[in-house]
Amino acid sequence: MTKEDRPTEREIGIARVLRPLGAKPMTRSQAVVARKLLGLHWTSVYRLRRRFLGDPVASSVAPMLRGPKPGDKRVAPPVEHVITDVLARWLPKQRELVLLQ
Repeated sequence: MTKEDRPTEREIGIARVLRPLGAKPMTRSQAVVARKLLGLHWTSVYRLRRRFLGDPVASSVAPMLRGPKPGDKRVAPPVEHVITDVLARWLPKQRELVLLQ
């Protein structure tokens, strides 16, 4: 296990608070108590608990990276094909396009 794969103290602390709550529905009063222990908003406790119940390990409550994953394409393959075709065939034939420097 590398250093990046190990859960942080924050993640371990969250898991310690969420684990005793079990898998039954959590009441709002439980969420408020967990909120005070974790220093989060009580609705964030529900969100973190849902992630924790899906994979009950401390690393499951790690902050998620925003945006698309590296290497993912934002456009569908057919659209990518059209864009490539336009860049390769149509664009070089245009006389009016001037490169700005």
